[in-house]
Amino acid sequence: MKISQRLKTLVDAAERFWRSSSVAAIDYPQTVVDLVVFHKLHFHMSPQDAWQCFSRLKDEFVDWNEVRVSVVREIQEQLSGANDSLELAVFIKDFLEHVHKERRRVTLEPLVEANLTDFRRFFKTVKGLDPATVEFVLMRTKAHPVVPLSASMERHLAEIGIVKSADTRDRKAKHLFEAVGQETALHLHHYLLFHTHANSRPDGTVRLPAPMVAGGGGRASLARTNAAAASVAATGGSATGGSASRGSASRGSASRGSVSRAATPAARPHATKAAAGKKSSRPATRKVVRKPSATKRVRATSSAGAKTTPGSKSSRGGGASSAQRAAAQDPMPNTRPKSSRPKARRKR
Repeated sequence: MKISQRLKTLVDAAERFWRSSSVAAIDYPQTVVDLVVFHKLHFHMSPQDAWQCFSRLKDEFVDWNEVRVSVVREIQEQLSGANDSLELAVFIKDFLEHVHKERRRVTLEPLVEANLTDFRRFFKTVKGLDPATVEFVLMRTKAHPVVPLSASMERHLAEIGIVKSADTRDRKAKHLFEAVGQETALHLHHYLLFHTHANSRPDGTVRLPAPMVAGGGGRASLARTNAAAASVAATGGSATGGSASRGSASRGSASRGSVSRAATPAARPHATKAAAGKKSSRPATRKVVRKPSATKRVRATSSAGAKTTPGSKSSRGGGASSAQRAAAQDPMPNTRPKSSRPKARRKR
């Protein structure tokens, strides 16, 4: 299918969606604050449910300033149709408080006269606001020629070939606006917003209609896609699981066989030889030899000399000296000490 035909199919589906909703027969929100609140509600529910919650807020409270000073529980009671009403009530109260803090009153109409840079700069300070909401307000208040796109819308449109993935989001929005026109741009935006955000499942997945399914554009292609997915889930998973279990069982038996072969020495003789010739990893103990001190060496030498007998051999020469032999033969050695007095010289 060509891109023009795909876009035509998508636009026809968006027009049917818009005519079936009750929003087509009511007065659309006009002010900046009204548009922001309504679009935030639309992110979480269908356009008709968002309009009902928006209408209850306008009917139950005098103006947005009274909503600002009310407690979160009172705001949440008017959002009973939303699944996450507490989150929406907190956002509405915080948004109105922020507007009052920055502008000293709960209105943003002076921003309509500002340029696009100042307009976007203010909304960047608002927490929890999607960029698509800012582009939506610009399209309604300043006739900005874009189809507001969120990240999810941009991704789905690129999958079915409506926009180019390489282009920036602003370029995609402008090209889409030029292709469909100003009036259809609003209907297409509501259609994409509902199917990519508000109509998502609790687990976060998106239920896309037939014109938004990649590779098709009709009900037959969507049916074929769903049937193929169901067949894969029913048969492919079990077959794959069975082959995987058999593969794991064969790998288990192979591992048991390898263990038994490794445990038998005859199967791997080289392993036994390697184990036998393998050196011990324990470090060898070094024997420390202590040298005797100088005092012990002197005592050992003196004791060895005192025990020397005539028949013993000297450690140096191999025999006893003449003095030792004379001392051994004389039973009464002269132990008289020598006089230290010098001898007198004889006179001639």
